[in-house]
Amino acid sequence: KAFSIEFCGGPHVSNTKEIGADPSTPFDKAQGKPLRAKFTILKEEAVATGIRRIKATLN
Repeated sequence: KAFSIEFCGGPHVSNTKEIGADPSTPFDKAQGKPLRAKFTILKEEAVATGIRRIKATLN
């Protein structure tokens, strides 16, 4: 049986829309929602059925 043991020091999100969701994030009054941080995907891979691993940096 194959398995992976990894150390991860990074944050985890359930959905990429959670990236940049911070109470201190500036609010766009015209659109009525917080401004989101932009991010760049550095690497993406499948780790299991329906599970993706994405390595990204905030710009």
